Amino acid sequence: MLYRWGFSLIATIIEYSAIYLLIKPNKSRSQTVLFIAVTLPLLVSLDQAGIVGKYCSLALEMLAFYFFYRTKPRNYALLGRLVLANCLTFIAVLASDILWRYYSAIYFALGHLAVEALCGAIFVYIGVHLKVDSELDSETGKPFFLLICYMGLALNSFLFIRDVS
Repeated sequence: MLYRWGFSLIATIIEYSAIYLLIKPNKSRSQTVLFIAVTLPLLVSLDQAGIVGKYCSLALEMLAFYFFYRTKPRNYALLGRLVLANCLTFIAVLASDILWRYYSAIYFALGHLAVEALCGAIFVYIGVHLKVDSELDSETGKPFFLLICYMGLALNSFLFIRDVS
C-alpha cells in the first residue's frame, strides 16, 4: 500500500516537472512552492481512490494549474500546454501496460516510472524544441489548441473505456 502511494507521488512529481517545463510560470518561487505543497498531497491521495479518483485527480490537476497560472480570462496557450502534459500521463500508462503487463507489481511500477519519465522528456522536447509552444502563443493558436484538446479527449476516452471494461 505504501509503495503505491510512493509510486503515485513520484509519477505526479514527473507530471509537475513536465508541466513546469512546458508552461511559462509567472508566479514567485514562494507562491509556486505553496501551490505545490497544497496540491501535491491532495492529488496523490485522490489518485489512490480507484479509477474515478485517478481521472478526477488529473482533471483537478489541470484546473488547479490553469486557474493559478493564467494571466488573462481565456488563456488557450496555457490550457493547451496543460492538455499536452495530461496526454503524457495517458500515453505513459498505455505504453506501460503494453510493456510491463506480465510482470509483478513492483516491476510494473518501476517500468511505468521509467516510461513516464521518457514520455515527459519527449513531450518537453516536442513542446519546446519543435515550437509547439510558440504555435499556441500565435494568432492561429486556437485551432491548434482545439486539435490538442481533441487528442487529449480521444486518449482520455480510450483509456477510460479500457479501465472500465
